[in-house]
Amino acid sequence: MPKVVRLPLLCGRSRQAIPIGGYILPLLSLILAIAVPTQAQGVRGVPGRQAPMRSDGRPYVEGRVVAGSENSGIHVAEVRLYHQTGSELARTSTNSQGEFSFYGLVEGTYELSVTHPDFQPKRTTLRLQMGPALGVSIALKPKQSGSMVGPAGAPAAATVPVWALHIPAEAKKEYERGMEQLEAGRAEKSLKHFEAAARLYPEYAGAYSAMGTASLKLGRQEQGMAAYQKALEIDLNLPEAAFGLGALLAAQQRYDEAEEHLLRARLLSAHNWRVHFELGQLYWRRGEWEESETN
Repeated sequence: MPKVVRLPLLCGRSRQAIPIGGYILPLLSLILAIAVPTQAQGVRGVPGRQAPMRSDGRPYVEGRVVAGSENSGIHVAEVRLYHQTGSELARTSTNSQGEFSFYGLVEGTYELSVTHPDFQPKRTTLRLQMGPALGVSIALKPKQSGSMVGPAGAPAAATVPVWALHIPAEAKKEYERGMEQLEAGRAEKSLKHFEAAARLYPEYAGAYSAMGTASLKLGRQEQGMAAYQKALEIDLNLPEAAFGLGALLAAQQRYDEAEEHLLRARLLSAHNWRVHFELGQLYWRRGEWEESETN
């Protein structure tokens, strides 16, 4: 199960150089983390339905985000939990099956907000009582092509890339098995599944991007970079690959190249906090304080 990680804070005005070795580990946490800590003590958000049943009977939420009437899980949708007063309590992202959980809650009224670059956002109200978990299913509608007009150079995120329309069933199964292994912390095993998916379907951009993430977790930077680059050769508008490559280049202090990919990742995935954080770090390291504070 992926660990919930604490979001580092940008602070200070020090111009002291930070060794590249001290930057790689935070980079891996950013690329691999798909949950952020709560802002209220004791509340947790995790990908998947893995929250333990509490012996004191305190309620928790587990749910699934799906694509319209297709009932297919939406991966890396951002789910935020708000108290009825409007304050944000916790946030997480869905796993490869579209699942998520929040636990450590108390009785009361809450609101869930779900966003994804390719779908219309949705909010829903929950009423939690003492006892078993509350299960929810949230169906998102694809964005309409007319709503996708954005800044110059911004892609139409609702457009399905050609490669994604022709993924063989067996290749998709290998990819899904790989994501399950990666989320369970078994990067080496996940890599074999991603490689198998790419062999079965050489245009599988998503598999190459996932290969990049798994390779970085194993400390194989050159292999990770090659995988991200291959993914972007197939699909320049793949946000995970743009972010992964940009973050890796930033870790190597290749800031100009990194900025190009991270800015594109921001266009593709405007709600992804990791992209904004990485851009903020990049500008901070270059001494561009105003740009750092706005990301």
